[in-house]
Order: sequence, then C-alpha cells, then structure tokens
Amino acid sequence: MEEPPLSEIATNPGATKRCEYCGKDNPETALFCDGCSTPFPLPVIPGSDAPPLGTCSVEAPQLNARSATVIFLWSFAAQFLGGLAIGLIAGFHAGASSSQTSSELSQRIMPLALLATMLAMGMAVLAASLSRFGANLKDRSSTGAAWVMGSLKDIVTGLGLGVMCVIVFFAVASVPFFHPRNLTPGPLTKMAMTPGIPQITWVILATLLAPPIEEMLFRGVMYGGYRRSFGPRRAAILVTLIFCAMHLTEVFHSPIALFGIGSMASAALWMRLRAGAIGPAVAVHFSYNTVISIVQVIGSLAGS
Repeated sequence: MEEPPLSEIATNPGATKRCEYCGKDNPETALFCDGCSTPFPLPVIPGSDAPPLGTCSVEAPQLNARSATVIFLWSFAAQFLGGLAIGLIAGFHAGASSSQTSSELSQRIMPLALLATMLAMGMAVLAASLSRFGANLKDRSSTGAAWVMGSLKDIVTGLGLGVMCVIVFFAVASVPFFHPRNLTPGPLTKMAMTPGIPQITWVILATLLAPPIEEMLFRGVMYGGYRRSFGPRRAAILVTLIFCAMHLTEVFHSPIALFGIGSMASAALWMRLRAGAIGPAVAVHFSYNTVISIVQVIGSLAGS
C-alpha cells in the first residue's frame, strides 16, 4: 500500500499519529508529541537519498512537567527505600541486642539513614534523567536542565550570594519575635549540634551531597520541565514550594527556617537563570550550607 503524498496529509486535518514513547495520539502534522515532547520523524521525500527529517537533529525528548515530576517521584521513592533499608538492618540488629535503648538506636540510625537516602536520591536523579534525556540535559535555555558547570565568575558570584542569604537569615532570625522560647531543634539540627559521627555526617550531607543533587533536580530538571509546561512564574513558585516542603521536618520545629530555605532557593534559581548553568546554583547552595555548618560546629564546641 502506497504512502499518501504529503500534500494530501496536509489537507486532512483529522489525520492522527501515535507517539511510540507515551502512546498519545497527535495531529499528523505535529513535529513533537503534545504529551512528552518526543520528536516525530518525518517521512523521506520520494526519490531522495536523504535520511528522514527530524531524526538526527534531536537525540532525546525535551523536558516537560510530566517527565520532570516522574523523575522527582523516582528520587522520592529512592530516598524512602534507602532509609527503609537502613532502618530494617538496624531493627534486626537491635532485636539481637537488648542493651540499646530506643533513643540510642535512633541516634545511631539517623546518620546512616540520611546518608543512604541522599545517595539513593542522587543515583535515582542521575539514572532517570540520563536515561530519559541524555545530552539534552546540557540545554542551557530556561526550559532545559542546564547541567553544565558555568563560568568561574558566575560560580564565585553564586558563592557570595549564598553567604549573603545566610547573613540576612541570621539577621532576621535574631529578632525576638521570630525566635520564640522553648523552641526544640529539628532532627537535622540535632545532628548538626551533636559532636562526633552525627555532626560529621551532617556536614558531609549539607556541603558535599545536598547542593549538587538537589540543584540538579529542583533548579535543573524540575524547573526546566515546569517552565516549558506552565511558564516562568508558576514554575518558579511550584519548584520553590516543593523544595521547601522537602525540608518541613526543620520548618515544623523552627518556622523561621522557611525564610532561610526559601531565600536560598530563590537565589539559586536566579543564578541558574542568569548564568544558564546549574553550577552557580550549586555554588549558592554550597556556600549557604557551609556557613550554616560552620556556625553549628562552633556553637556545639562552645557549648561542650
């Protein structure tokens, strides 16, 4: 059966074609899938030896809200499973030894569980993103993931901006109205204030693991996908709200922490858009967490 000429397809607005990746039906004239942005190869022009148009210009689908959310859910599931695995191992160990109290067991589990969850999250983000988008992750546009280092100047600017965010946060937090009495620290703050393995683990998480993993996910994949689907304003609000929600364990114990987390997230997003790269956003996150870590360590040493 012969293929209908392109002229007939163009005059038949009811014709559709199905995306081989997500299964969505699209108009026959569509160049990209409306559901997942996968490009459609165009038919070869009869009598021409040229390859089908569109088959070599784009190697992987483009980001959108649906695919970005799927990657976020994968990372969330990986965190849960990583923490669950450590919890089960510790539980079996506690069952074999009755000498430990529940409080002592919790203090031993927490550092390992947090390391496991963050590493699992990082592996999930890398695996899901690379397998789905490949080289397109280096797209530096506002609708791309911008997984590139960026210039040294922008990275230094990001480092300075992160320090400024900490200074403003401490200035606001020092106001008595925002610092009520009888405030109990959250689990992460307790780790940061406990010398030894808990504190070392917290510093590693805060300075070496969280900045690159979280920025590649939130200000990279998620912002790029949400911006393509929802526009710049909604994308910025949604990504920042989700990022803050992931830190609610600290916000519940210290509501003013929401100001610091939100300001750092906003500054990181601004640098990612200004530089067209995720490196400066990681720099903001790194310097913010590093100053917080230094203050926590000095405070714990002074109190001991």
